[in-house]
Amino acid sequence: MQTLESYLADGIQRDREDIAAIERALLETCATIVATFDADSKTWPYEIRAIETAKGADSHSTVTMMIRAIDLLGGSEHKGTTRPAYPFKIGTEDRKKLKVARTSAFNALAASLTNKRQQRGNGKAPIITRSGTYGRNDPLTLSFLAEVLLATSDGAVSLTGDAQVIAEQLTKIDPITEFSGFFDFDKKGSDSKPVINAFVPLLVVRSAKAFQQPFGLTATYLRYFESTLHDQLSYSSIPDSRFDPAELIFSLEGMLRLSEQTIDVRLFDRVLDVLEQSQQTSAHWRPSKPFLRTEKGLVLFPISVEAANSLLWCCESLDDERFHGRSERYISLFRRFWNWLAARRVSLPSGMQRVSGWHSDHVADLDSIQLWNTAQVVGFLLGYRRSLHNHIARTTLRLSRFNVRKPEAGSQSWSSRTRDMQHSLRTVAAAPDDDDAELRETFEPVTSLGSYFETYRKIEGEFLVPWLDQKPRSYSMLLYGPPGTGKTTVAENLADALGFPLITITVSDFLAGGGGEVEARAKMMFEVLQAQANVVILFDEIDELVLDRSSTRHGQQDTVFKFMTPGMLTKLNDLRRAKRSIFIMATNYAYRIDPAIRRTGRIDENYLLLPPDSDSRQRMIKQFLRSAVKEKTIPDGHELGPAQLDKDRKWESLTKASFFLGYKDIEAAVARVMRQKEDKRTRAELERELLGWGRTTTLRLYNTAFNETDDRDAIVREFFPLVEMATREGEALHKGKSPALDNSDMLKADGKTGKAPFASDDEMNSLASKFVKERSPDYERE
Repeated sequence: MQTLESYLADGIQRDREDIAAIERALLETCATIVATFDADSKTWPYEIRAIETAKGADSHSTVTMMIRAIDLLGGSEHKGTTRPAYPFKIGTEDRKKLKVARTSAFNALAASLTNKRQQRGNGKAPIITRSGTYGRNDPLTLSFLAEVLLATSDGAVSLTGDAQVIAEQLTKIDPITEFSGFFDFDKKGSDSKPVINAFVPLLVVRSAKAFQQPFGLTATYLRYFESTLHDQLSYSSIPDSRFDPAELIFSLEGMLRLSEQTIDVRLFDRVLDVLEQSQQTSAHWRPSKPFLRTEKGLVLFPISVEAANSLLWCCESLDDERFHGRSERYISLFRRFWNWLAARRVSLPSGMQRVSGWHSDHVADLDSIQLWNTAQVVGFLLGYRRSLHNHIARTTLRLSRFNVRKPEAGSQSWSSRTRDMQHSLRTVAAAPDDDDAELRETFEPVTSLGSYFETYRKIEGEFLVPWLDQKPRSYSMLLYGPPGTGKTTVAENLADALGFPLITITVSDFLAGGGGEVEARAKMMFEVLQAQANVVILFDEIDELVLDRSSTRHGQQDTVFKFMTPGMLTKLNDLRRAKRSIFIMATNYAYRIDPAIRRTGRIDENYLLLPPDSDSRQRMIKQFLRSAVKEKTIPDGHELGPAQLDKDRKWESLTKASFFLGYKDIEAAVARVMRQKEDKRTRAELERELLGWGRTTTLRLYNTAFNETDDRDAIVREFFPLVEMATREGEALHKGKSPALDNSDMLKADGKTGKAPFASDDEMNSLASKFVKERSPDYERE
């Protein structure tokens, strides 16, 4: 049975070695793309040979493939997609050179397509692409052109419109009875004849899906792909039959793109069985069935890397728990294919330097590099690298047995600022017209102390919006404040808005291997966490592992955690530098955490989460009472009905009575009153229940804090806002002499120093008001 220890000791090393080798090959390929770009013709040659000078080729298909390869290397994606989890890093100079080549090549391509555009009547799409091999408006060029246009921010609007029209017309061709209609050859210029192959209809589907166009013949295409897939599965068991592993893969992708529900685990397993069997005789899946031929016997096949890229897409699309157990199988398939590719890589002199790349598997020429083929190999290398990273992340997370919460689509967007981005990522369940976009407003605990203390608003600006926009700048935060203020809820809301899983780490995770293995366990845990990407990690109340080493509490600590702080500094620093995830350290006592952890570099932002103010508490009470009316626990006109409370203007006594209570406390108090007899379901009873409810947020929590550490600033950052809130809203608790507001010990001299934290209540209140005002200039005490 595989364990986390065994995988980290052995399996992960093999995966990382492949990643390192792939990245070296990609960097050399980047240099080749730059070196072979013809600045005069603003394109790339079809082929580079050792004894010939390569010239730019007038080929729309080749240039679109090369531009697409540059986009993939640079991590360019369409709007509305998740940030790439494991972006490939290119040096600054190479990135600049690739960008120049990309811009120049695209501008030349757009000009060529526009200048040679030929309008046609009878409702036919205009002719924009031409190829001596594929004809006019061919599906192959169009599939790459669609991706290139969508990754281009400007200057391609009219061209995109033409391409969409062409894609739409191609989707109306029946792949069974009208296959020849996919190709439009000039009758005088070519004697090529189409051969039915799933590769061509798949290209049409890719183009239409890229443009998000409706697909009128979905059922017809599905029947075609399904029939072809099952034919190939049958052929696979017949020796010397017409089995073509590439067409099997193309049919699988076609079915998935049109309807994910058509592929279940059993069918996917069967496909993997056949492909594994096929690799026993050959590492690649070289197509044996052409899609174009001539009467003289010349034929044009898909190439094996196109099949590999198709399979990669399928495996990444089947990314749910049903298929996770298959990752080891398909990673083995791709590893074998990668080893075959690596052995076929060609290196040739070109001018003053050497270039490297690949040629078609149908051509055995050691003195040839075909750039159109190399461009497609780039797609495979990036995809296999990404699959390896995902495999490492998924395997380590599964073996770690951490608490993982799946993202849930919210009932509304975080705010109007994030609405469009969240709907693009589908992290909102409500339809756009029904989306109130008020999650931030609903959960923001405090607005009465000014903008500085609006934690949800600050998290939106520093974390949510940049991550949604794929331009993150912050990766870690310290979330602190009294118990019960909703720190876990913040983490859940942020993860849901981004569509990220939430991994929660507690002290018990560090103790899973026993007290004597805490450091070794911590090392493994952080190796797992560094492997994750596009996740939110919540370190929940792990104060004992990161105590301030100068504090009294640390000196008195006699547990296995006493010497953990230095090691945790390094581990948190490495996790932050990975820049793959957001991690949150949540604590009730920020002043107990070592200052080296709190400072910028490991923690990007520090956010205080306060108990809800009067407006927030009224909103919560109203929400719970509205639910009671909806569930008919109380009638509409009841004195506790929100409408009646609004009419009678009786909210103030309830909001005052609920001071220093959190969401869960208020919910429980209202529920208790609703469970009582009808004559006890009164406003006065709810007020008494709220007033008498035990507080987890109290000023007494800080009575001993000033004696624990010399870092007074760390204490007052959370203490003074609470004091100011108590001055503003704590009238009911003051009158009832609630222990929650007891701060008498802070006016007493310490036995060792002979000094009290504060000389008087007036001094404490004055300092608290000044503290809040300095941070929120817009704040005015009522």
